[in-house]
Amino acid sequence: MTGVSNGGLSIRDGAVTSITADYQVASAGYFDAMGVPLVRGRLFDDHDDAAAVHVVVVSEAFAREAWPGQDALGKQMTGGGMDDFWDQDKWATVIGVVRDIRQTDLTAAPVPVAYFPYAQRPYRTWSMTVTARPDRGDAAGLGPAIRDVVRDIDADVPVTFRTIESRIADSLVPRRFTMLILVLFAASALALACVGIWGVVAYAVARRTREIGIRMALGADATTVRRLVQRGYLRAAATGAGAGLVLALGLTRLLRSLLYEVEPTDPLTIAAVLVMLAAAAWIASWVPARRTVRISPMETMRTE
Repeated sequence: MTGVSNGGLSIRDGAVTSITADYQVASAGYFDAMGVPLVRGRLFDDHDDAAAVHVVVVSEAFAREAWPGQDALGKQMTGGGMDDFWDQDKWATVIGVVRDIRQTDLTAAPVPVAYFPYAQRPYRTWSMTVTARPDRGDAAGLGPAIRDVVRDIDADVPVTFRTIESRIADSLVPRRFTMLILVLFAASALALACVGIWGVVAYAVARRTREIGIRMALGADATTVRRLVQRGYLRAAATGAGAGLVLALGLTRLLRSLLYEVEPTDPLTIAAVLVMLAAAAWIASWVPARRTVRISPMETMRTE
């Protein structure tokens, strides 16, 4: 959830001659610590040092874009000057393909990533992030121990310790604020709709008081009369919900950038909203209708 270096990498035997990708220098244990699964091939090991043949691990997105329909293992690539190989024809061989991950933005599609062993790219490690994953317990508890280890090596090296959860939470602050505002507006709209339905039904029932009294005097029970009163208004609410659904589906593309792993046309979300609106409309019409049918038929027939 922080900035990542990126640049152009030259490709051999690919669909393109170069590709723009995130550039990371990593150690053998990085992928396990971060939970990035290996799809095929192998990861770095202690043999991938400065004297060994240069290697690289790429993401699935990188492999798809650089060598579509081909096996990326054994292919070659180089960063040229970005790799500090100004006067050398030095290429790295792909030894593994790992799952795509989101490096900087949870809502953005994964981009191509190339991982090089840090032992073969020491000049790229002007700063370093050490990723530590506890065998048990909370990761935050590792902070003091990590600071002690670094202090023992070099007391002048500054250490900033943060958990992945806090990084992700910070990256979501603007999006959460936007969603909070949308939720408040939606809640206000729902409250106004309920008040409106309540008021309209209460007024309409008041005008039909004599009719309701006659029906009940002729033997209609309270439940039947209440359902009769509610039916017409619920039908109007259903028509409004249908129109709103059509408009919402047409505007979902505006919300796509605010969503993470949820489609704008997610059936479960749409169903939940419709159920909530139906329940709100039913309650808003049920209360005034119930109040009226509880009045004595003789009282209702005398009102005019």
